[in-house]
Amino acid sequence: MNQTTKPAACPDSVRVERIQISHGRAIRVVSVFPKNASQTAEEKLRVLAALELQRKKSA
Repeated sequence: MNQTTKPAACPDSVRVERIQISHGRAIRVVSVFPKNASQTAEEKLRVLAALELQRKKSA
């Protein structure tokens, strides 16, 4: 998987491009992330999963 980082149109963000193969097709994926993020996407997902688990336990 080739991945490149380029400046985004907005100076407050980072643009990452990669080629992903899915079902025999090459798909260009472009992701845009804030430069000064307080958490990564993975950290946010962990928090959401923990909140969901708490909600289910208390229900």
